[in-house]
Amino acid sequence: MAVGPGNFRKAHRGLARQLNESDLPALERFFGERAKKLRLPLWLKGARAFFGVFDGDELVSVGSSMVNLPEIWTLVSIETHETHRGKGLATEVTSSLVERAFQETQTVSLSVVCDNVPAIRVYEKLGFEKIDRCVWADCGAGVKP
Repeated sequence: MAVGPGNFRKAHRGLARQLNESDLPALERFFGERAKKLRLPLWLKGARAFFGVFDGDELVSVGSSMVNLPEIWTLVSIETHETHRGKGLATEVTSSLVERAFQETQTVSLSVVCDNVPAIRVYEKLGFEKIDRCVWADCGAGVKP
């Protein structure tokens, strides 16, 4: 899916903020057992943008941009803790990331599992459009279509 400035419908309220090294403990708690495999310090350092929403001291929603070219930014790992879903937090994070990306590029893309209807709804609400049919690439993440 992809969106350009002409189609983007901003939908954030200022709840998401850029994460930094001081947020590593919160990221580790958010990702739990997966944290070590994700190499969070490297991910955080390598991300062009890494946003999160907190509920008090608890990080409850995250998203980042990892592949950033002058022509396009690609968003990855937009996730909301299951106990905080349905509150617009994925919309908040995604919208914040897109607005940040448009400071440097004219196209933002992401991939989403074909049957992840809630995520697709969020992305379409923000103006993302499908640019290709579903494809499957196993990158060792343990996720199947």
